[in-house]
Amino acid sequence: MAFPGARCARWTAEFLASGTFRLDRRGLESPEHLLDEEDVLARVRHFLFEKAAREGRHGLTVDKFHRFVNRDLLPSLAKDTEPGGVAELLEQILAKNDDGTYTISRTAAHNWMTRAGAERAWHKQGTYTDVHEKPAVHAARVVYLVLCAALQLREKTWVHLPKAGYEAMVAAHNQKVGTKKDGQEGSATWRDVVPPYEFVDKDGKAMVEVHVDQFDDTDSEVWKSRRVVSARFRKDKCRKDKCRCHMPVYRVGHDEAIFKAFCLPHGVWIICGVRAIRKKSDGPGEMVSAVQDEVRGFGFPMTEEELARVNAFRKDAGRPELKESPGKRFLKYGKNKEGYWDYDMFATQVVALLDCIEVLYPGHQIVLEVDWSQGHAKKLPQGLYVSDVNLHPGGDQEKKGVMRSTNITAECLKSGELDGTRRGKALLEVGGVQHFAFRRGDRVNPHDAEKCKLVKEKKHVGELKGLRQILWERGLWQPGDKLTLEEGRARLKLCADFANEPTALQHLLAERGHLLVMTPKAHPELAGKGIEYSWGKAKRDFRQHNDCVAANLHANVEEAFKSLDLPRVWRFARRTREWARAYARQHKLFGYTDADAEATKGFASVDKFVKECKTHRCILDQEYAFCA
Repeated sequence: MAFPGARCARWTAEFLASGTFRLDRRGLESPEHLLDEEDVLARVRHFLFEKAAREGRHGLTVDKFHRFVNRDLLPSLAKDTEPGGVAELLEQILAKNDDGTYTISRTAAHNWMTRAGAERAWHKQGTYTDVHEKPAVHAARVVYLVLCAALQLREKTWVHLPKAGYEAMVAAHNQKVGTKKDGQEGSATWRDVVPPYEFVDKDGKAMVEVHVDQFDDTDSEVWKSRRVVSARFRKDKCRKDKCRCHMPVYRVGHDEAIFKAFCLPHGVWIICGVRAIRKKSDGPGEMVSAVQDEVRGFGFPMTEEELARVNAFRKDAGRPELKESPGKRFLKYGKNKEGYWDYDMFATQVVALLDCIEVLYPGHQIVLEVDWSQGHAKKLPQGLYVSDVNLHPGGDQEKKGVMRSTNITAECLKSGELDGTRRGKALLEVGGVQHFAFRRGDRVNPHDAEKCKLVKEKKHVGELKGLRQILWERGLWQPGDKLTLEEGRARLKLCADFANEPTALQHLLAERGHLLVMTPKAHPELAGKGIEYSWGKAKRDFRQHNDCVAANLHANVEEAFKSLDLPRVWRFARRTREWARAYARQHKLFGYTDADAEATKGFASVDKFVKECKTHRCILDQEYAFCA
């Protein structure tokens, strides 16, 4: 066997210096690995995490790790000359190069990466930290919880019991508790879900009002027989036109979902290392837009007689006849199919749903709860929306349109603690009109007059005003004060006319005296009447029984909906209210204290909604067992 000259020269120098050769013990025993040293492993993982967090040219590669080890890590470890230090371990494991340095091969670098926990895999729709814990979402959640608590008094979710019967029920429950071990079902003492309310009925009997959620069994007679709103609800008629705030509430939750023909359960059996072959894609899909409530359940089922009554009403109103309940709408989406779901399609469904509820349940105010997707927050034409205003004058009028003029009230000149009237610098007066496009003769604020090209060239007439100009006219900004786009929009959004501007969907419902509620972003667990749980249950059943035949997609979807009976919908709706009460404790609303807020921090069910989630929060992933 021939050896390279450099190696022979190194052996010669070694023999002349020590009179012997160093024994190569590789293969005779397994020495420690460098990565068994905690400090070394920490440095390696820090590099891996830092690079893996990036993408593209700045991301992690084996070559970059190879260079890091040879150029940075090993030279720094070799300088550790303390007895028993890493340098001694380094000498035992690696052979020195001719220049006295240590290096490893690219293959060894890849092995080190694997040993440190790095793994190369296909990219999936992974985890990210969403907006669930952002301050703006927290504020929206508080507003939502307060509104829902007020609406709850007008919903028929209350049970009125004689006071003696209520006290006997509590005593019987607590007596039964004493016969059960801690942790066993039913071992907890009676705890009111909602504080009971005592009152005297029209016959002079002492009564106690409890919420139906107090009773766990949604198949019980209590859930089936509840028919009253809260005794605390006062039916004082409002003076506003078309307002129905003095009426009981008929609350409906809405959402959309997509079912795909080849979608199967996430789990797969592997037999002797062999797994079944699946199709490369999820196949064609069908979108479903559905509603859910606690009176009729999922999809608002209707009889033929009820449909005829509704169609008679719609005929008088000049609207087309309905062939089926509008509670479920199906769409085979695609460019070459039935198109894509948009606001106009949804508005048509909402109008039909309002017709049905107004005919079948007169004397109610409908509360429709939706999320922030699919054009639910579409703007009104010429509406007052801060997102349509730039910092500087000008903009695409064809795309945004020109906002309508607004009549100035005292509240329009206020933004939080800022008050244009108090400062005495507002150009506008209460009772005046503000136009949002420049007119001939309009004064321009000094900043834009000096720096805006449109103004200097006198081409600004007819163009959209910028945030500086609008706020300057209201006395809410003065030249010389720094103003960013985000700050300007936030300031203008607090003015009454912009703050109270409805969306197109809000306007549609308000014209008929009804109310739109938007679920806080990233909170599917609060979505109207538990409809997200219904989607989770339906999708679970669909995947379990899917035959993966595209022609059978619609039939398979309809089959999946059969498990969503009324008691199950009640169970899901109850779950959303449990979440609402947990969040109310965190925010210390409705009399909850610091102790209540601290107690919810330990709830695993609450904590997991604060942690990282998949692409968007999915009830089926987060509460799979409950949906089942």
